[in-house]
Formats: sequence, C-alpha cells, structure tokens
Amino acid sequence: MNDLPKGWKKVKLGDLVNIKHGFAFKGEYFSNSGPIVLTPGNFKEEGGLYFRDEKTKRYKGKFPDEFIFKNGDLIVVMTDLSSLCKILGNPAFINSEETILHNQRIGKIEFKTKEIFDRFL
Repeated sequence: MNDLPKGWKKVKLGDLVNIKHGFAFKGEYFSNSGPIVLTPGNFKEEGGLYFRDEKTKRYKGKFPDEFIFKNGDLIVVMTDLSSLCKILGNPAFINSEETILHNQRIGKIEFKTKEIFDRFL
C-alpha cells in the first residue's frame, strides 16, 4: 500500500501548510452593523458558509488589517461546541462582497508551497 502514483511524493501536511489562528474580537464591540465576524455558526454541516441574520455577528471595534479574509481564502472550523460536533474540521472558501473578519475559532490555511491545489486539499 506504499505505492504512490507516478510523479507523486509522500510529504507531511505540516510541510505544505500552516494554520493561522484568528483574532480575539471583544464582545463589547459586536453590533448589528459593520464587517462580519466569521464564527462556527456560519458553517453549514454539509460544507460551505451561510450568513443568516441570527447566526451572523458584526463588529464595530478596531482590529488589525491582517485579520480580514480575502476571497479565495481556505478556512476550517477549529471549535465545535455542539454535542455532535458535526462541523469540527469543516472547510470552506471565502467568497463574499462583504468584509469578513478572521475570528479566533477559525483556522486560515496558508500554503508554504505552490505545489498543492487548494481545491484538492
């Protein structure tokens, strides 16, 4: 079972990617307006994201620019407090016309190499 397809090589995932942790946004600045703070509540069980009003938090405080997602960023849920943990590890790609902020319970996949296809990962 150690045979790999021709041209493939065996590497550790950690040699290819980093997981960047998000920012600890202060609850006192959550609001009904401003950029969206991405939370595990925005992840669908079947994969992907959704932004329903009751599951979407917004932020009116200051934050570092490095915690603004770009369209195409690959992200993963790092915390699932539900009893069945159905979204823990779920991936999604950012695709939004609104500003989406990188919360501390969400991991952003940063590629160390261009040898990996993000949609395959």
